Amino acid sequence: MGNTTLTEAVVCLVGFLGYLATRGGVDWGLTLPLAVGAVASTPLSAYTVKRLGERKLRALFAIAILALGAVTLVKVALS
Repeated sequence: MGNTTLTEAVVCLVGFLGYLATRGGVDWGLTLPLAVGAVASTPLSAYTVKRLGERKLRALFAIAILALGAVTLVKVALS
Protein backbone atom coordinates (compact mmCIF):
# COMPACT_ATOMS: atom_id res chain seq x y z
CA MET A 1 0.00 0.00 0.00
CA GLY A 2 2.75 2.44 0.93
CA ASN A 3 4.80 1.60 -2.16
CA THR A 4 1.80 2.22 -4.41
CA THR A 5 1.11 5.58 -2.80
CA LEU A 6 4.75 6.64 -3.13
CA THR A 7 4.86 5.52 -6.75
CA GLU A 8 1.65 7.39 -7.58
CA ALA A 9 3.01 10.55 -5.95
CA VAL A 10 6.22 10.38 -7.99
CA VAL A 11 4.33 9.69 -11.23
CA CYS A 12 1.97 12.61 -10.56
CA LEU A 13 4.87 14.94 -9.80
CA VAL A 14 6.74 13.97 -12.98
CA GLY A 15 3.55 14.33 -15.02
CA PHE A 16 2.87 17.74 -13.54
CA LEU A 17 6.42 18.93 -14.18
CA GLY A 18 6.23 17.58 -17.73
CA TYR A 19 2.97 19.42 -18.26
CA LEU A 20 4.47 22.65 -16.97
CA ALA A 21 7.50 22.22 -19.23
CA THR A 22 5.45 21.65 -22.36
CA ARG A 23 2.42 23.87 -21.75
CA GLY A 24 4.05 26.65 -19.78
CA GLY A 25 1.30 27.07 -17.20
CA VAL A 26 -1.59 25.62 -15.25
CA ASP A 27 -5.25 25.98 -16.12
CA TRP A 28 -6.44 26.90 -12.63
CA GLY A 29 -10.07 26.46 -13.69
CA LEU A 30 -9.50 22.71 -13.77
CA THR A 31 -7.79 22.53 -10.38
CA LEU A 32 -10.92 22.45 -8.21
CA PRO A 33 -12.86 19.85 -10.25
CA LEU A 34 -9.75 17.63 -10.41
CA ALA A 35 -9.16 17.88 -6.66
CA VAL A 36 -12.84 17.19 -5.86
CA GLY A 37 -12.81 14.15 -8.15
CA ALA A 38 -9.66 12.78 -6.54
CA VAL A 39 -11.00 13.24 -3.01
CA ALA A 40 -14.39 11.74 -3.90
CA SER A 41 -12.87 8.69 -5.58
CA THR A 42 -10.58 7.75 -2.69
CA PRO A 43 -13.20 6.21 -0.36
CA LEU A 44 -14.92 4.51 -3.29
CA SER A 45 -11.70 2.90 -4.49
CA ALA A 46 -10.77 1.76 -0.98
CA TYR A 47 -14.21 0.20 -0.53
CA THR A 48 -13.99 -1.50 -3.93
CA VAL A 49 -10.60 -3.04 -3.13
CA LYS A 50 -11.83 -4.22 0.27
CA ARG A 51 -15.07 -5.66 -1.11
CA LEU A 52 -13.82 -7.42 -4.24
CA GLY A 53 -10.51 -8.81 -3.09
CA GLU A 54 -7.24 -9.23 -4.91
CA ARG A 55 -8.16 -12.15 -7.14
CA LYS A 56 -11.31 -10.56 -8.59
CA LEU A 57 -9.57 -7.22 -9.08
CA ARG A 58 -6.74 -8.87 -11.00
CA ALA A 59 -9.26 -10.56 -13.27
CA LEU A 60 -11.17 -7.31 -13.83
CA PHE A 61 -7.96 -5.42 -14.63
CA ALA A 62 -6.90 -8.13 -17.06
CA ILE A 63 -10.26 -7.95 -18.84
CA ALA A 64 -10.14 -4.14 -18.96
CA ILE A 65 -6.59 -4.12 -20.35
CA LEU A 66 -7.45 -6.69 -23.02
CA ALA A 67 -10.60 -4.80 -24.00
CA LEU A 68 -8.76 -1.46 -24.25
CA GLY A 69 -5.99 -3.10 -26.27
CA ALA A 70 -8.53 -4.64 -28.65
CA VAL A 71 -10.29 -1.30 -29.12
CA THR A 72 -6.97 0.40 -29.82
CA LEU A 73 -6.00 -2.25 -32.38
CA VAL A 74 -9.34 -1.89 -34.15
CA LYS A 75 -9.01 1.90 -34.26
CA VAL A 76 -5.49 1.69 -35.66
CA ALA A 77 -6.52 -0.92 -38.22
CA LEU A 78 -9.46 1.17 -39.40
CA SER A 79 -7.56 4.45 -39.69
